[in-house]
Amino acid sequence: MALLANHPLSTTFAGVFSLQTRGSGYFNDSALLGVPGRLDLANGAVKCTVKDTDPDTYGGRRTEMTFSHQLDPTGERWYTWKFMIPSSWPTSTACAIMQIHETTNAGAPTPAPQFLLTFEGNHLVTRVPVDVLAPGNSSYRSADCPFEFDRWYSMCFHANWQRDSTGFWELFVDRVPMFKRYGFANAYDDVVGAYLKLGIYDYNKAVGTKTIYVRDVNIWSGNDGYQTVMGGVPLAPARTLQL
Repeated sequence: MALLANHPLSTTFAGVFSLQTRGSGYFNDSALLGVPGRLDLANGAVKCTVKDTDPDTYGGRRTEMTFSHQLDPTGERWYTWKFMIPSSWPTSTACAIMQIHETTNAGAPTPAPQFLLTFEGNHLVTRVPVDVLAPGNSSYRSADCPFEFDRWYSMCFHANWQRDSTGFWELFVDRVPMFKRYGFANAYDDVVGAYLKLGIYDYNKAVGTKTIYVRDVNIWSGNDGYQTVMGGVPLAPARTLQL
């Protein structure tokens, strides 16, 4: 296992590839302390805020952090982070809170993200492309789980990005599997690999002010990471027996 990126996000944005909000992008550590009112360092985490009056940034209403691009478009990766959404969240309309976004080849249209985690009506929802071998804008809802406000979640997304049947996805919420799929192509045919985005992408342009807190972002490579990355093997989902 190799730790490729480590961002506590407690005191600085140093090393974060870019910050995107209010119509602007901030690159090369040009906003080490964030963007006031949109990307704030508060209580050991990043407070990400989107308002319904915000202008579009790169084609959509967003307050997001992007992390370094994976140079090789294939390979095994682990992405971990923690987040919390306060109960002041005003809408049940879907917003993306995590994306694995492909790096489009020059001159090519931008397809659906390689993996998407959204927040929809008090549920976490995964959305994935219909077919990376025939790129398009379509994705589908692949899994969901109930969600609680004002509670920190520990997330782990494990992917083997491949153009053949060795690809797979695993998403864990507090070490409990939320979504798994194995044996399929899941990487676009790009020169440069995908990258992680965290924050809020309000693609439906819902009303109200939306806030999410994010901290402890890590990216790993390797194939033996449950203990290293999650602190233990996956846990079984809770079961309820009704008599």
